[in-house]
Amino acid sequence: MKTPYDTALRVTDRQLDQVRAAIGHAIEELQRVELAQRAIDAAMRRESAASGSDHRLLTEHFFVRARADRQRLRERRALAHAQLEDLRRQAVDCYGSRTAIENAADSFREEALRVEATAEQMATDDRIGARAGRLRRASPRP
Repeated sequence: MKTPYDTALRVTDRQLDQVRAAIGHAIEELQRVELAQRAIDAAMRRESAASGSDHRLLTEHFFVRARADRQRLRERRALAHAQLEDLRRQAVDCYGSRTAIENAADSFREEALRVEATAEQMATDDRIGARAGRLRRASPRP
């Protein structure tokens, strides 16, 4: 049964799909950042081991750049976490809105069924009453 809430349900479903997709993208960004951080950490360990064995290598510039890259990745990670938390809050809001709209649609359907059942009962009562009246008029009175 169609309800006046069907359009709102479709809109909230679309919003929820968009939020889910955005959450997926935010999680992928976090994974990319963490992978890049691990790569930088591994490169720093390799460079540190290489420079430790050969004092002629000057690796200060590498470490400065690597530390700056790590800091930049920390900032990206913090931003991605904040965005993910915001998206999760939006998802909770969307789910709440969707649940409220679904409840309203269910109430509308139940009320429509109740009205229909009442109308059917009234029609049945009217038919029975009319039949009883006809039987009373048709039967001879003593």
